[in-house]
Amino acid sequence: MKQKVLQLVACSIFLIITSSVQADEPPTSGFSGMIQIGGVMTRTNSQLEPDGDNRTIHSSNEDGDSFEKYYPVALFDFRLNLDSGTEFYCDTPFEDDIGIAAGISQNFDLGKLDIYGFYGLEAEVWQDPYATNIPRAETDISTYGSGLRLDRIMGTELGFEYKFRIKDVDKDIIGNRLPDLKRDGSLHKFGLKYGFQIGDGMIIPNVAYTLGNFDGDASSYDNISGGFSYMKMTRNYMMNIGVDCEFATYGKKHPIFFKDREDVAYGVMGMFSWLNPFHFNNFSVNFLAGAKITESNIDFYDKDDIFVGTTIGYTFGR
Repeated sequence: MKQKVLQLVACSIFLIITSSVQADEPPTSGFSGMIQIGGVMTRTNSQLEPDGDNRTIHSSNEDGDSFEKYYPVALFDFRLNLDSGTEFYCDTPFEDDIGIAAGISQNFDLGKLDIYGFYGLEAEVWQDPYATNIPRAETDISTYGSGLRLDRIMGTELGFEYKFRIKDVDKDIIGNRLPDLKRDGSLHKFGLKYGFQIGDGMIIPNVAYTLGNFDGDASSYDNISGGFSYMKMTRNYMMNIGVDCEFATYGKKHPIFFKDREDVAYGVMGMFSWLNPFHFNNFSVNFLAGAKITESNIDFYDKDDIFVGTTIGYTFGR
């Protein structure tokens, strides 16, 4: 089962932009880094998001009640460049899962090749998301894997990425009760992006395909997603606005709702960074906001998410 916490997606926007800007700059040898700290507020009515406010539900055929959650945010991106052009790094690639990645990259004639390993930090899901009229209990879910990126292919703005993730739910009560809903398994994601210069900004369309291969056939899915972002950077600010949509179909009829599940999601996200505020060099103040609507042919999976947040950042060695 795929988890999405929108405040982490917002942070990923900032990291993607940071990476894009850095990619335009020639790497210099030595140690460099970026640190971000702050907080995010989310509001959601997701039935799957573990929280005390939706611990007990009375029907699996109705929308969930909205509740707010507040999260601290701590991001980092540390890099060591050698004179040979080889780069080692450790960062926090906030995406669908929060975690830490460590990898190595090298420029070749074909492009910049990046290989990394990923370990997800602690996260929780419901042991049985569909239990009604009793308090639902949380359990841990572990995520780990690896990935490969190839940027600036043949000197162009074309980029390719492959992600592999393994999911392991500690106490998968619903999977034990209904094997078609088992949530242990793996994800394979293939993505393409291309940047176009538009005036003094850049528009970056992207498409991706994700195969969710889980022990439960009704938890397995195919997901096609696409969208674009517009990025602009000046001496005093950096901004990004992105929109995306995705469509997911699941591999077998749901054993509780007796339907072949289909989900459609639409999202818009934005980030604005004030660079060198009050003449404090290498610092930034960043504002994040966004919303996402997920519509399913099974009401239980419908949800509306919004988030707002702010961080303060410091960059060194660049």
